[in-house]
Amino acid sequence: MQRAFLAALVAGSYGLYAGALPWTTLPLLVLAALAVLSDYHLAFAWPRSSRLLDLACVMALAAIALQLIPLPRPVVDLLSPHADLVRSTIMLTPFVGERSILVPLTLDWMRTLNALGTLAIAVLAFWAARAVFSAGGGARRYCRLLALFGALVAVIAAVQRAVDPSLLLGSIRVEGDASPFGAFVNRNHFAGWLLMAVSASMGYLVAHFRIHVAGQRGWRRYIREVLNSGGLLTGACVFVMVAVLLLTLSRSAVAGAGAASLAAWLMARRRLDFEQRGALLLVALAGVVLIVVAGSIDLDGWAERFERTFTEASRPDNRLIIWRETLPMIRDFWLTGVGAGAYGIAILLYQQSRIWIPHLGGWSYFNQAHSHYLQIAAEGGLLLLVPAAAGLAALVIQGRRALEADRGEMFWVRVGAAAGLVGIAVQSAWDTPLVMPANAVLCATLMAALLHQRTSQVRSGSREDPGVDQPDSWAENQDAIE
Repeated sequence: MQRAFLAALVAGSYGLYAGALPWTTLPLLVLAALAVLSDYHLAFAWPRSSRLLDLACVMALAAIALQLIPLPRPVVDLLSPHADLVRSTIMLTPFVGERSILVPLTLDWMRTLNALGTLAIAVLAFWAARAVFSAGGGARRYCRLLALFGALVAVIAAVQRAVDPSLLLGSIRVEGDASPFGAFVNRNHFAGWLLMAVSASMGYLVAHFRIHVAGQRGWRRYIREVLNSGGLLTGACVFVMVAVLLLTLSRSAVAGAGAASLAAWLMARRRLDFEQRGALLLVALAGVVLIVVAGSIDLDGWAERFERTFTEASRPDNRLIIWRETLPMIRDFWLTGVGAGAYGIAILLYQQSRIWIPHLGGWSYFNQAHSHYLQIAAEGGLLLLVPAAAGLAALVIQGRRALEADRGEMFWVRVGAAAGLVGIAVQSAWDTPLVMPANAVLCATLMAALLHQRTSQVRSGSREDPGVDQPDSWAENQDAIE
């Protein structure tokens, strides 16, 4: 049952317009809660080895919740002395009232409540996925289904984009300067979703070929086993997702994909000596994929996108300008932030650049910091930065331990998950993909795939070999991944 709820959460987070509409938060939160409560003993087991990450998640939730709590006016003035000025500017009227009036730290209560819901969905998804993956084969089955689902939505998104590029999931027309793709209003966010799905699928694909093909001798038998292993379907799904990712023309996602590939190679170096033929075959397949994809993607569009990278420095919506004009907000709200999700409101006071949108016939403003790290600093201050940094450090440390301890073929699934996390982290330097519930849920499942332990280890609290759930011999694993 927990697997079904988790699958429904991943699919629903995408199908409900990637969670972009405020009304979608509640049903996704219900699905996430059901996924956790269906096996709450294991979901809330909190293994000792990753307890710091769990505590960091709870602290981050508490930090955003604190921004919502009405506090005495003198306390808010002390913690966030510039809040009244921003409120008065936004409302166009001075804030009046007695000093005893209770006010929250956030500048936009509803948006912060929605941000709290998004983070809660991601945290619950992480706990539920970790419980599901602790059972034998859970992570592998998930990656296989994710590849099929990702290829399906990628094809639908590409077709819809060709038919009417202004429609969101084929049902809602998006006005303004947005560039919808699939279920996402922002094509960069959709590219980030595909980046994570491709990384997890590739990790499973390598593990699959390793188990079914690594012991074969002779190229003919080797190729025959590849064709008969059943992994070609997953490979086709990966090809489709990569092709559509390139169709998004997302430069930040391409940078993330490059970082993910480099990270995967660095993490897998110690195992490549045992799989030289498999590595050569994968390189050959990658070459074929690149040749085919190069003939199908919009090369002119990519040339224009990369040309803009070097020529848009003087544009008023250049990322460097956005980052520079975000820094005063961070300085004024360094302790508690303007409120999670409230960046788009607070920037009305801090934006100095004027952006004229010809087809809208009006002026526009920055609706995001175009860097998830700067946006966290602006919206959460130290209140949110501290648990976020602690959680990231815990993820890196425990992820490295899980990779080093895993001597079976689950190692490759973990490498794929880790590479996807690296890729989305790099993309987040230029964009904010993880503010979308669909991306947050998928990222949480990748974290679980990287860190999960066997059920026996979770219940016993063992700290030894946290990542091992497979025997060393590939021959003993032939039934484990198929």
